[in-house]
Amino acid sequence: MWWFLIPLFGERYGGWRDVYAGLLVFVVFCEALAFFSPMWSFHRIMSEKKAGFLIEADHISEQAAGIRKQLRGSADEGVAARLEDQLGQLTKRYQAIVEMPTWPVDKRIRRRFAVNNLILFIPVIAQLLGAPDSWQHFLENLQKAISGQG
Repeated sequence: MWWFLIPLFGERYGGWRDVYAGLLVFVVFCEALAFFSPMWSFHRIMSEKKAGFLIEADHISEQAAGIRKQLRGSADEGVAARLEDQLGQLTKRYQAIVEMPTWPVDKRIRRRFAVNNLILFIPVIAQLLGAPDSWQHFLENLQKAISGQG
């Protein structure tokens, strides 16, 4: 809010805009670290677990191939039904392993977090690039519109 409020108080507080820009960068960095650091730890754990389950999936694949081979040679309907049921269970387990996520947070949520935090940097980037006041004002209004503040 400081980015929008400081210009309203005139030039008296204008010198603080750079200080608050640096503070904003620091705070957003800390926020991102607080969000991504635990998520990265869980991602590593989940990836290791999935790697172990993928070994199981390889065994399931071999078992399924054996069952399919038995089904082709089976003339008994009772045995065929039992084998098809077993094949269905193995297929479900295989799909569950393959589709197992490795990130604790959905991709859509991660993207939304990143975009929302990048929007915060619009004024800072404009200031760092030395954009004219008219462009900075435009970017401020754009930031308000995107974030739903205005």
